[in-house]
Amino acid sequence: MNRRTSAWLTCAVLTALMSASNSAFMPAIHEDISAEALRATTRSVDGEDLRFTEKAILEIRRANRQTDLSSDFFRAYKHFDSERFGEASAHLTALKDQVIAAITNASPDGERARAAPGTALHTVQDFFAHSNWVDIGP
Repeated sequence: MNRRTSAWLTCAVLTALMSASNSAFMPAIHEDISAEALRATTRSVDGEDLRFTEKAILEIRRANRQTDLSSDFFRAYKHFDSERFGEASAHLTALKDQVIAAITNASPDGERARAAPGTALHTVQDFFAHSNWVDIGP
């Protein structure tokens, strides 16, 4: 996988969240929102249509869920809690760097490259879920 494709995947994971729709009658959880957005995300590179496989979506969902099911639950910066904006932003940057490193290494590690976006999506989703930013506007 080349650097351009790896950069696209990083951006796609973070922007996929923005295109997810929610049902007012059945509240979606983090991992469901992520899966829906990832399934809807496609990109054409050099004439080839790229999309997330179900295996990739499952791995990203698992990492997203794990943020609340492990000791990470108590790390405020992973949830944009307690006004930890600087730490949360640094966390997201580190996760992006992990994705790029995992897929550009001599021996690419796809599983690691998919776990980091799952964790990042959880953190980004928590920013919107745990703040009033949407209410106050940009």
